[in-house]
Amino acid sequence: MELETITKLLNIPNYRVTRIIQSTPKNLHLAVEPIDPGTPVCSGCGEPHNVPVHSMGSITVQDLNICGRRVFLQVPKRKLLCDKDRKIRVEILDWIKGRFTARFAEEILRLTTVTSYRAAGWYLELDDETIQRMGRRRKTDVSESKVSRNKDMETRSSAGSVRIAF
Repeated sequence: MELETITKLLNIPNYRVTRIIQSTPKNLHLAVEPIDPGTPVCSGCGEPHNVPVHSMGSITVQDLNICGRRVFLQVPKRKLLCDKDRKIRVEILDWIKGRFTARFAEEILRLTTVTSYRAAGWYLELDDETIQRMGRRRKTDVSESKVSRNKDMETRSSAGSVRIAF
């Protein structure tokens, strides 16, 4: 496969595949780089910082399979000095969730709603513990969004609108 074709299949915003690190019948390891890096967003405070890059690191994340092969991406990440707490922080990339791409994490969560953690792990070739951690993370995210929705409804009801109870 050509690198341009793989880049289109991955559908990662502002990133492109630069080289194939390793290709085996079961796995595909790819190096990706940003097309336009932009301003890094701090992992400490969550705000963008327009400061010089302290250093570079990289992370390996798993993505959805391509042609029956597990896909691993080597992603460069910038380290920067946070303006708020003066600590060295790694930038946040919104398309990465832990050690997975966001779309792979969504696939895990979709599978666990219709099957067991063990079956989802077998299908995706992941261990049960990883699947369970993703399930716990999802439950936390869902409960946080429910709390924020409830607070939003309470705010609207105190502002004089009709309060709806479920």
